[in-house]
Amino acid sequence: MEADNNDLGFIDNKYTIKKVLGEGAFSTVYQVKELTDGDEYAAKVIKSFFKYDEVKVSQALSSTNCPYIVKFKEFSQGDIRIGNHTNFMSYILYELCPKGSLEKYLINIGGFDERQSKYIFSNILKGMQVCHKKGICHRDIKPENIFLDSKFNVKIGDFGFSSFNSILEGDFGTKGYKAPEVTSDKEYDGIKTDIFSLGILLLNIRTAKSLSTELKISTKKNKKKTLYDLVKDKDEKLWKIAEANGITGLSDEFKRLFLRMVSLNPIERPSIDDILKDEWFNELQTEEVRLEVEEEVRNEFKDREEMLPPQD
Repeated sequence: MEADNNDLGFIDNKYTIKKVLGEGAFSTVYQVKELTDGDEYAAKVIKSFFKYDEVKVSQALSSTNCPYIVKFKEFSQGDIRIGNHTNFMSYILYELCPKGSLEKYLINIGGFDERQSKYIFSNILKGMQVCHKKGICHRDIKPENIFLDSKFNVKIGDFGFSSFNSILEGDFGTKGYKAPEVTSDKEYDGIKTDIFSLGILLLNIRTAKSLSTELKISTKKNKKKTLYDLVKDKDEKLWKIAEANGITGLSDEFKRLFLRMVSLNPIERPSIDDILKDEWFNELQTEEVRLEVEEEVRNEFKDREEMLPPQD
């Protein structure tokens, strides 16, 4: 199979670079096509600060064949030519998730209804359940790191900050999603910080809001607080203030589960096994209902895809 004139470059003379999928401080992710058979993948090209844990974690998770985790293909090093520049760099090849990240469907359209949120979030939990049973902490759970395959199935990806150690130190993650203990100088339980981040992700899926979302407080000074401030202060008016700022329609079961997951005391946060048994998920108990909601969610994503702004 030959490259075409629109290709951005080549990786290791094995893959043509079709387009940029995303870019961070330490890496750039490209959509690439294998020259021999035309299969397409996502190639994460490491620019600096390479952490080999990501490869070890991805290899370990690949052996589980979990449908809710982005599949790892290979790690290699080679000449990477982009435009007129060629550099010898490391790269990791993953399955391509052509529908992009969950983030764009939330930012551009808004949150999902409660029933759809249950289905989406339960599948993410099943992926994280596999990680935690392997002793793996993700450390950067957020909508940008939840990807969608061609059928809109959710898959957890980007294990760049992940670790096999459960007792950790260091400030990793994304503001608005990371647990408060991560920013301290003390050691912390990485599994418990994932639970906190999953709680924020749940809120985001349901409402398209994160803990860094500012809310107007009804005072003479027209003061503003973030959702995180209200959670941290255990403000009894949390949900009243949230409703006054347009965060409405949340069930009591949702509110209880959310507050358990974002408890400031890590010991009080439930395990993923406990979360999946929570009463909020009772509606999805039967296979018939799960299949019904699965189709509903897929159609919702299709509708949202049509509403997305055009991309370059």
